Amino acid sequence: MKFLTSLHNHTSSDPHDPITYSDKELINHAAKKGVKVLAITCHNHYVGSEELTNYARGKGILLIHGTEQSVTPTRHVVILNATKSAENIHTFAALRTYKKEYSDCFILSAHTYFPGLNMFNDLVQKNIDCFDGIECSWWYSKLINFNKRGQALAKKHNLPFIGTSDTHSLKNFGKTHCEIYAKKLELKAILKALKQGNIKNLTVPIPTWEMLILMPFIVIRDKTWLLKESLIKKFKGLKSTGEQVVEK
Repeated sequence: MKFLTSLHNHTSSDPHDPITYSDKELINHAAKKGVKVLAITCHNHYVGSEELTNYARGKGILLIHGTEQSVTPTRHVVILNATKSAENIHTFAALRTYKKEYSDCFILSAHTYFPGLNMFNDLVQKNIDCFDGIECSWWYSKLINFNKRGQALAKKHNLPFIGTSDTHSLKNFGKTHCEIYAKKLELKAILKALKQGNIKNLTVPIPTWEMLILMPFIVIRDKTWLLKESLIKKFKGLKSTGEQVVEK
């Protein structure tokens, strides 16, 4: 059986992106599009609850709990079938330990060779043992395609190259999806099919002019996020060192 699948999506639960639609609104939208397997993968924030899983099931969708973790300031990984503890992963060493402890998870390298420091310091290649798959992003055109290098890496290491829409806006949902070929719509069967590469990507390039317009916006957005994160950490550090104990 084949199941339309979307494995990389953000919602208003995301602490780092200004997204307006909720988890349930994404599920509703996915159901209208015929999606049967859906993951919510917010930045450094685990999304998964029995209530949300049951809500998705009522819409005919298998909801996979997940998160998109920053293992370095510029390298993101999508962890599917994650646990709440995955929020604590911020290094490749921690990711490797987590994978050993939770071997039934699926770790996807997100937008692997897109513009950023990783283009010059191939951290994914150096830590390829951490990954179960490489992402095929929706953000490419016939003239500009950063996916090609990721696809070659996936082929080299016999890993599935998996299409996602990295949804930050419902209008982009479904620009790239994949079909999973599994025996039944059940988590264990879906994860097994993913790891075996039993998928077909459903994707079409976007116009080059759209990429050229979006590129500065995405770079500015990401740089702003990194600056915000840096300032938050600095503020927390100052607050921590500035606390005084008052004896009574």
